[in-house]
Amino acid sequence: MSTGNGPSGYAVSYPPTVLDQLQRWAALAAASGLTGEYAAFLLELRDRLASNPAVWADSGWSTGEPAVTVYCRYTRLVTVFYAVAEDLRTVLVQRVIATPGSPFAEATGG
Repeated sequence: MSTGNGPSGYAVSYPPTVLDQLQRWAALAAASGLTGEYAAFLLELRDRLASNPAVWADSGWSTGEPAVTVYCRYTRLVTVFYAVAEDLRTVLVQRVIATPGSPFAEATGG
């Protein structure tokens, strides 16, 4: 899945495995009373990746490919790994995991 270009022109793509995990967590958030917090996370994820993904990151490292950097963003519920190709103005969300110690990690045994 791909979202449209954000205000700064980044196109953001989510592989099916990432979308599936985000949907499973939506159900868990609803069952755990975390719907508002999780919805806020999803809005921030969409908006920040589409507008300025490098600034949103907590850390980043070069992949060896020209103009491609992998970033990581830690939130209370979810940790997001994503790659940014600056020359193409694209973002690929590579992986999402439950942040250790989060309600999602605890609910899934992590």
